[in-house]
Amino acid sequence: MTRDQQLFEKVKRDGECWHDPDVILAEESYEGYFCPCVKCGKNTTNPDFTTWEGFGWLWERAQERAWWHEFMKKSGAVYGTAISISLINPIRFRDSLMKFLGIKED
Repeated sequence: MTRDQQLFEKVKRDGECWHDPDVILAEESYEGYFCPCVKCGKNTTNPDFTTWEGFGWLWERAQERAWWHEFMKKSGAVYGTAISISLINPIRFRDSLMKFLGIKED
């Protein structure tokens, strides 16, 4: 399991799936090839946590977790009621979450 998969599993909402594409059933579209997931059947991709879209995905779900406030304190991102801009970066935020949650290299 990749580090991104591990992070996904820690913050996903009920019913969300880390997609495993079935390359045998790949379908061509105007955007390229889409492979349905062997687990849920959806033609979609997994979040890329190094993009702004992936950052938003992580940000929303991490805030829903019971450990959110502890994470913000331990990461040094909270100064009184203000949030440091240091975590408003897709890669730094992803890496900080991985460190806090104990996610190591594969």
